[in-house]
Amino acid sequence: MELLTEFLLDESLLNKNDLQWHARTALQAGQPLAGSILRNSNISPHTLYKKIAKFEGLAFADLRKNPCDKELLSPEMRDKYLNLQAIPWKKKNDITVIATSEITAGLKKWANKQYKGKYIFAITTPFDINHSINSIFASENDFEAREKLWQMRPECSAKEPMSRKDIYMFMIIIILILIVAAIYPIPALAVSFVVTAFFYNMTILFKSILLIIGHIAAKEAEKNSIALDVKDKDLPVYTILVPLYKEERTLDKLTSSIMALDYPKSKLDVKLIVEADDEMTINAIKELRPSRIFEMIIVPYSLPRTKPKACNYALRFARGEYVTIYDAEDIPDPDQLKKVLYKFKHSPKNLVCVQARLNYFNRSENLLTRMFAIEYSILFDFMLFGLEKVNIPIPLGGTSNHFRTEMLRELYGWDPYNVTEDADLGLRISQNGWKCGIIWSLTKEEAPISLWAWIKQRTRWIKGHMQTYLVHMRSPISLYKKLGFVSFMGMQFFLGASTIIFLISPVMWLVWGLFMSGIVRLDVDIPAWFDAMLDLSVTGLFIGIFLQIIFAVSAILKNNWKDMQPYSLVFPFYWVLHSIASFRALWQLIKCPHYWEKTTHGVSKFAKGG
Repeated sequence: MELLTEFLLDESLLNKNDLQWHARTALQAGQPLAGSILRNSNISPHTLYKKIAKFEGLAFADLRKNPCDKELLSPEMRDKYLNLQAIPWKKKNDITVIATSEITAGLKKWANKQYKGKYIFAITTPFDINHSINSIFASENDFEAREKLWQMRPECSAKEPMSRKDIYMFMIIIILILIVAAIYPIPALAVSFVVTAFFYNMTILFKSILLIIGHIAAKEAEKNSIALDVKDKDLPVYTILVPLYKEERTLDKLTSSIMALDYPKSKLDVKLIVEADDEMTINAIKELRPSRIFEMIIVPYSLPRTKPKACNYALRFARGEYVTIYDAEDIPDPDQLKKVLYKFKHSPKNLVCVQARLNYFNRSENLLTRMFAIEYSILFDFMLFGLEKVNIPIPLGGTSNHFRTEMLRELYGWDPYNVTEDADLGLRISQNGWKCGIIWSLTKEEAPISLWAWIKQRTRWIKGHMQTYLVHMRSPISLYKKLGFVSFMGMQFFLGASTIIFLISPVMWLVWGLFMSGIVRLDVDIPAWFDAMLDLSVTGLFIGIFLQIIFAVSAILKNNWKDMQPYSLVFPFYWVLHSIASFRALWQLIKCPHYWEKTTHGVSKFAKGG
C-alpha cells in the first residue's frame, strides 16, 4: 500500500494529506487503497484505475469502449467472474488477456488452472466488470431471476398458484355449498354465521395471545438491543438492494439515509436497481452523481415486472456477506446494520434472516396514515416478536429484512411471481429448518396518503398472501411434517384465516343484521343449543371489536403517541377497507395474479420536507 500511495502522490492524483487519510481509512477497514479512494473522493474510476495500471506496468482495459470478446466468455462462469472481479477480455495470439480490478492469489490460481499459464492481466474498474457481465449476459441473468425458483423448486413457486385439479375441486365444493344453501336457506345462513364467527373469534383470540407474548418479548428485545462493537476492518461487506421504479423524486432522501448509516462506507455495496425503460430514474441517478458506494444495476424488460424479480437480478452482483433491502423512501436507524450483525453473531447459525421494525414518518398526515401506523405498530412492535418467541413462521416485511447472502442464494432468492415475496420467503425459510429473528431497530417509511393509493397497495399485499397460502398449502401433510403442530396452526390463523376473514366479514355482519332486524327469522324447530351458539357468536364479534381497540391502545401507548389516543376508537372500522381490498385482490388473483400495482412515493408533505 505504501508504494502505491507514493506512486499516486508522484502522479499528483491527490495531495499528500488526502492520500494519507485514504491510506489510514483503507487500513482501518481492511480494504485496498483503491477502494477508499473510489468511495470517498471525486476521482473517476477510470482515472484511478489507469494510474493503478501504470503502477502495475499493465494495460488499462476500457471495457465500455472496447468490450470483451464474447467468444471467450462462458455463461456458466458468470458468478466466478464476479467473485474474482475478473473477466476474459481478448486474445493476443494464444494468450488470453484477463481484465481485473485487483490481482489476488485466488485469481492467479484460477487463471493458471483455466488457461494453463497462457494469460496476462490488464487492469479495469470493478464497475466495468459488473457492467460487462450485466450487458453481455442480460438474457441469461434475466431468465434465472424469473425462473430459477420455478425450475429448481416448482412446489414453492407462485407461477401457477393452483393446479387445474385444485381449481376443479374448489369449484365443486362451492357448487355443493350453494346447492345446500338453496335447499335449506335459513339453516344455511345460521350455520355459515356460526362457522365464520368461530374462525373470526379464534383468529382474534390467537392474535390476542400473540400480542401478550409479543409485548413481553419486545421488551426483552428492546432491552437487549445492542450494536456490534468491533473495528471497521473486522466488519463484513454489506450489500443493500434498493429496487427503484419511477422513484426519481425520492433519490436525494434515499441516498442521504444510506450515507447516514453508521457503517464504514468502504464496506457498503449499494445496488440501485432500475428498469431498463425507466429513463427518468436512470437520468436522475446520473444527475445526482451519488457516492460510488452506489452502483446502478439495470434490469432488462421482461414479465413479470415485480420487485422480487428485480432483487433476484441484482442479487447475482451482491458482494456482501450479508444483504438487505431498503425501499426508495426508507429511513433506517443509523445503527441498524450493526444491530443486525450483533443478532447474527449471538444467535445459532440457522438464523438466516433478521427483520427490523417498520413504521411511518408521516403517520400524523391524515386519518388513514394514523390507522396505518397503528396497524404497523401492532404487527411489528408486538405480533412478530410473538411469532418469533413461539417459533411460528414470520411473514417478513417488504423492507429492512437482512439475510445471510449465501443462504438466501441457497433458497433461490425471492419468488418473482409472488407479489408479497417477503411473506413467502419467511415461510420458505421455516420449511427449510431455518429461523427468522426480529430486532428492536426501526425503519421509517412513507404511508399512502390517499384512499385509492392505500387500496391499491393493500390489494397487492392481500393478493400476495392468498398466493402464499395457496402455494404452501399445496401439500398440507408435508407442510405439517416440516413445521410441526404449533407452527402449522400458527400459519393457518395468522396467514390463512386472516385473509379469509377479510372476505367473509361483510357477509358475516350482513347475516347478523338480517337476524337482528327480524328480516330473517330462524325456524321454531332450530335446537336450543344452536340458538345459544348463535348468541355466543354474536357476543364474540363484539368482544372482537373491543379487542381491536385494546390492540390500538397498546400500540399508541408503546410508541407514546399521545396525539393518537382518540383514534383507537376508530380503529375497528378501519378494517372495513381491508374487505374492499380483499375482494379486489381475489378478482386480481383470478385475472392477473402476477400484476404488481406500484405504490407512488414522495407525495407526502413530510417526504417533501413539509
